[in-house]
Amino acid sequence: MIPKLLLFVGLCAIAGATAQPADRQLAFAEDLYANGEDVFALLEFKRFVFHNPSHAQTPLALHRLSRLYVSTTGNLTAAQETSAALIAKYPRSPLVPEARAFVEFLEVNSDFDGRPMQLWLKAENLEKQKRFDAAVAILDRIVERFPQARLADDALYRIGTIQHERLGKTAEARATFARLAQDYPQSEWLVRAEFQAASALGSVKGSEPEAAVALRRFAAKHPKDPLAKEALVKAAALERAGFVIKRQFDAKFVRKYAVRRGGQAGQQYAVDIQIAAGLSQREVQATLEDALVKESAKRAKPQDNVRVQGYFNYPITRAGAATWTPGKVPIYRVEKRKTKHLLLDLGLDILNQP
Repeated sequence: MIPKLLLFVGLCAIAGATAQPADRQLAFAEDLYANGEDVFALLEFKRFVFHNPSHAQTPLALHRLSRLYVSTTGNLTAAQETSAALIAKYPRSPLVPEARAFVEFLEVNSDFDGRPMQLWLKAENLEKQKRFDAAVAILDRIVERFPQARLADDALYRIGTIQHERLGKTAEARATFARLAQDYPQSEWLVRAEFQAASALGSVKGSEPEAAVALRRFAAKHPKDPLAKEALVKAAALERAGFVIKRQFDAKFVRKYAVRRGGQAGQQYAVDIQIAAGLSQREVQATLEDALVKESAKRAKPQDNVRVQGYFNYPITRAGAATWTPGKVPIYRVEKRKTKHLLLDLGLDILNQP
């Protein structure tokens, strides 16, 4: 912090002797703002506005100032006056709607002397800097210190969203959304939190079918909500992905096999195959997988399970089995064999050859 302060003081001294071009002044202020040096950024934006009242980017500088007054000093009056100046002096600026919205935001969320709002804006700045863990920590302070604040439920929802979308902390995100429903049952964010929780479940390996069901349940529960359509699209994508077997073994290990029997048994398609004796464990697994992938196309319904039972000598000596439930990773099991069984299978394998 001290080196930055010395640099700032030095630049101010230089600026006192030789005025910087307006664009360079603004660029410097923007750089400070983007890097989280909010106090210095506030001073630089003020200096820019004072020296350049007619510059095309002065409305932007005022807009930055109004937010920085709150996040750095908690000065709500200065923030309101700055936004009011932007609206009054630059009525044609495209930033006027944002300035009006910010004034309304200040008026609505000024409870607890504006301290929750100050934390909210700090967290917002941290998000823009991609410092997501730090943003979550600041938002959590709102929830813990000011649970009755108007922004408390907003902060909790934002925490869950960051955990899900930015940090990939699916379990924590789902817990946060559940807490929102429990602690703030009247929150305007409940519907979105329900959608986010279902979407987050889709990120958990092996939970795709459950997530698809949750998303379809959401769409049925909230058919008129704009998120209902997105929920159905996500559910369909998860279902499609869940009905495809992802290979785990290299195809070069696949060996020839013969399908001895196959058919539907309830909600499972069962197949028996015979493979050559003397294969390695990896070759058995790869061959079972190949049969699993190819034979799964014959099941009655996409959601049906598939089982492949492998034999060295059908139907006497089992080689192993592969089972697959749509939406989950296939399970492979190879039988352990004793030497005497291996010799017997090799002998029978030779006798069975044409």
